[in-house]
Amino acid sequence: YSTMDGSSVEMKEIGPLPNGVTDKERPGDLYDWKDGDWAPNRHRIFQAKLAEINSQLKHRLEKGGFEALDTWHSSSQRASTQIIAMRQSIRRDNFQGEDWITLLGENIMLKKEDVEELYRTGAQRTREIYTAFTVHKARILSKNFKTEDLFSYDISREWPMSFTEYLESEKQALALTGSNEED
Repeated sequence: YSTMDGSSVEMKEIGPLPNGVTDKERPGDLYDWKDGDWAPNRHRIFQAKLAEINSQLKHRLEKGGFEALDTWHSSSQRASTQIIAMRQSIRRDNFQGEDWITLLGENIMLKKEDVEELYRTGAQRTREIYTAFTVHKARILSKNFKTEDLFSYDISREWPMSFTEYLESEKQALALTGSNEED
C-alpha cells in the first residue's frame, strides 16, 4: 500500500518494500502514514466530526419536529414561517382560526392560544437544538479531547428528541407491550 494515500501498489518482484510502500492497509481516510505506521489525522477527524454535528443540526432544525398541544408538529422552515404569519394575523386582529396538519397526520383547527403555544414551544425546541450543537462543538474542539477519543465520540446523543426518535420509541413500546401480553 502507498504510504501517501493508502492505495494498492503492485510489486513486480519479491524483496524488501521500497520507500513509500507498506504492507499495512490504511484503516481509513482519516489516517496518515507517520513514523512507520498509520496514525489518525487529528485535523481531518475534527473536520469529519464538525461535519456530522452540522448535519445533525440542520436535520434536527428542518425535520426534528416538536411536541405541543399533545401531538407533534413540523419544525421546518415552511412551518415556522406559517406560525409566524398566524401570529402576525393575531396581532392585526384578523385571525379566524387555521387548519393545521400535525406530523401524525391529524387535521386540527388552531385557536389563537394554540398558535402562541406552537410559537413558544417551537422556539424553545430551536434553542434546545442550538444548545446541543454548541455543547457538541465545544467538546470536540476542547484541547483536552484525545485524538483517539474523537473516533468514538457519539454526536447523536444529547439532542432533544426528534419526531423520528419519538416514532421509534413508540414502536419499541408497542413491541414490549405485545411481548408482555403473549407471556
